[in-house]
Amino acid sequence: MTFMRLAPRLTPRLPPRLAPRLTPRLAPGLAMILSALLTLANPALAEPLCAQPEGLALRDIALPMARRAVARGHDLVILTLGGLMTQGAFVEDPAATYPAQLQTGLRAALPGKTVTVINGGKPGVTATDIPALMTAGLTKSQAQIVIWGPGGRDVALRLDQKEFQRAVDEGIAAARGNADLILLDMTFVPSPNRMALIVPYRERLRRAAEDAGVPFLLRHDLMRAWAEDKTLNLDARREEDRKLVMRRLFACTAQSLVPAIAAAVR
Repeated sequence: MTFMRLAPRLTPRLPPRLAPRLTPRLAPGLAMILSALLTLANPALAEPLCAQPEGLALRDIALPMARRAVARGHDLVILTLGGLMTQGAFVEDPAATYPAQLQTGLRAALPGKTVTVINGGKPGVTATDIPALMTAGLTKSQAQIVIWGPGGRDVALRLDQKEFQRAVDEGIAAARGNADLILLDMTFVPSPNRMALIVPYRERLRRAAEDAGVPFLLRHDLMRAWAEDKTLNLDARREEDRKLVMRRLFACTAQSLVPAIAAAVR
């Protein structure tokens, strides 16, 4: 939320003769103060909105199991699986993690509905570990939606590509009949060497989602767009800067999922 949006609400509280003279001069300072206060009051409000370029936004997806559950009055439960995104890397505030941001966004988009997002991610797992984790997680949580972002650790460990694809197929099969599934594309990293490694894994992941008819968020392309429009500074090196980047990435990813999920379950 910018200062200019807040200014009309704040200006009338100033003395009438001072408001016209003080507001323009103090706008930058007040904006910083307001931003800090908003962050303390609700960290989600301070996160920037993230552009959803045409062709990259997730739209018109089908989540039949979740839709039926919500229509019957059940709570909406979502299980998130993956690597750093679900673990909340570089984020000390639990409310700023990706699952927490997703839960907050969906609760706002679905007033009157109880929404719970459960973090099922574990450190150090690869795609080959996920089918068993997914089965156990669904049994325990009774989630109607699973959101899974495979690939990050698999690429780092140079997991055999055919083994990776088999694991993704098995993960899709583990969800089928038990919950709706949304797959997340791999993250974008501004490194030519890293990108060269990711390409074949991304292609196998995309093909698996397409063949199974599973909704697929183009997270990689979205991150590239956010890096280009300066929403994300993926070249940040200082720890504090990296924390800010991760907070924004979590918020942006959640914002990319909320409208499609909300529309699909209403």
